[in-house]
Amino acid sequence: MNGIEKITGKILDEARDYAAKTEADAKTEAAGIIAEAEKAASSLIDEARLQAEKEARSMAERAGSSAGLAGRNTVLEAKNTLIDRAFDLAKQKILNLDRDSYGALLASLLTEAAADVPDGRYVMSVNAKDRETAQRVIDGAAVDVLLSDYDADIEGGFILRRGDIEINCSVEKIIGGLRRILESDVFKVLFG
Repeated sequence: MNGIEKITGKILDEARDYAAKTEADAKTEAAGIIAEAEKAASSLIDEARLQAEKEARSMAERAGSSAGLAGRNTVLEAKNTLIDRAFDLAKQKILNLDRDSYGALLASLLTEAAADVPDGRYVMSVNAKDRETAQRVIDGAAVDVLLSDYDADIEGGFILRRGDIEINCSVEKIIGGLRRILESDVFKVLFG
């Protein structure tokens, strides 16, 4: 009996070591993906800012030659158009991330969203294009999530439901929320 206990103990120790190594490797890989996504987002913001500055100068020069209220309205409209473009570009950059980076973003959003809702089973709705990525995220999630059979009418991200509670983590909703917070900062960056 003592020999069986030793063998069982050894098997359990090896299984624990393997599980710890697998978890550490997964965390390292996830951190790398997130860092890569953050780097890509920073690059995109810089690119959008440079493009927007160039277009703003060009539009401002054209609009500056106009006199009075019409000229000021043209400048304001041009600036608003550039701000719209900057946020649209950010949204498109997120939607065009490679699948691994996009999956890491969805996993991060899921973790944050699930922390705001009491424990239980969640239902995630995504658009048809994101189903495979969402299923991979769900398979690796630390929370109980079921992928809805119905496609959400969103461009990217997901909608998470639990009972009567709905958390909209769609890319368009997140960018819209960030726009309310960051629009004045973007305005300052683009137009000084």
